[in-house]
Amino acid sequence: MSFVLALAQPSFGLVCADTRLSVKPRNGQELTSDDGIFELSLPDGTTTRIGPEGRKVRKLRRGWIASPSIRFAMAQWGHRLNALESTDIDDVERALREEYAEAEEKLYESFGNPSDELVKSAIFLLQDSGATFEVANVRFRDESVDVGRADYYFHFPSDSSAEVVTATNAQMTHNFLPPRDTAGLCAMVRFLAKMFQDVHRASNQVSNRIEMGLMLRTGPGQIKNFHLLASNPEILAAYDTQVFQMLRPV
Repeated sequence: MSFVLALAQPSFGLVCADTRLSVKPRNGQELTSDDGIFELSLPDGTTTRIGPEGRKVRKLRRGWIASPSIRFAMAQWGHRLNALESTDIDDVERALREEYAEAEEKLYESFGNPSDELVKSAIFLLQDSGATFEVANVRFRDESVDVGRADYYFHFPSDSSAEVVTATNAQMTHNFLPPRDTAGLCAMVRFLAKMFQDVHRASNQVSNRIEMGLMLRTGPGQIKNFHLLASNPEILAAYDTQVFQMLRPV
């Protein structure tokens, strides 16, 4: 129930996702939130609070991570990844499994087994390799892990038609322009906002808001990170100066 993009090129990389969270407790009605504070009461009397940021996109020490999984937002994980000195996929896999294990006992009674969700989830990891940015599509298969690497990855909502998937991929292939200056950066953000808005209009599972983590290479050994959280209509209506202000340095 998400639309997520992970993209990497030599001079920049990004992860971007819609902001909708939707969960159905075993004994309750489905809860949905596109913005603001999302609170879930658990059987042990505690409450899980999920804020407007970090729902499906999260800053790491050495890059960004994104996932469409509700477990990602609920467990608020990423702290073990931030502690890693290594970006080796075996270390990443171990950190992810440990973080899910921490959440399992707390979440199981209400929402099922997080380890089951881990096997079904897509996790996109954006990192700087030194010469270029790389994005990995990490998928867990029981006791093993599959890692795919490409220039970009999409995760479409389950109600996306074949036409929407084909049209969206065609946009990326034929119309996407890498940013070369501030104006190009703002144009890229608008391009992605329009893409996410189009998927939103064709789906009942996607919000009309996006959260983005962006890495820009500004010189040898120099990288700037930016975070954006805004509605697609707001981005599309904004001037370049306003769009650039939405990109908050982190």
